[in-house]
Amino acid sequence: MEIPSGVVQVPIQIRFADTDQAGHVNNATTVTFLESARLAWIKERAPTYMSGFPIIIAKVEINYLAPINLYDEPIVSIWISRIGSKSFDMDYIIHQEKDGITKIYSTARTVVVYYDYSKLETVVIPEEIRVIFKGDLRDPL
Repeated sequence: MEIPSGVVQVPIQIRFADTDQAGHVNNATTVTFLESARLAWIKERAPTYMSGFPIIIAKVEINYLAPINLYDEPIVSIWISRIGSKSFDMDYIIHQEKDGITKIYSTARTVVVYYDYSKLETVVIPEEIRVIFKGDLRDPL
């Protein structure tokens, strides 16, 4: 599996609290890594929307391929893989680059829905946002 070029890459600092009794990162913690990557993606690709990017997460899928240990240095690569009328998919690869070798810990996808919090309903993704998404569109995992 190859990391797509030009995607946002977010280094993750593993904390002791992230690990379980087996000494590796608890599976549930991986969801917070995805959240950190989404926020970094917004900051890098759509900085004018940092104060309010009206989305909700409708679905999270994670494929765990290898455990992450306390002293590992994972990176989350994130990109847009599908753009619908009211939702979009973000794909993720959590990996580590060391000595020219890529180790993949997990892959993931979130279905993200554009949302109007005042009306409590989904809304069509505005065109100016779609343009940003199209600039980061890559093949799905």
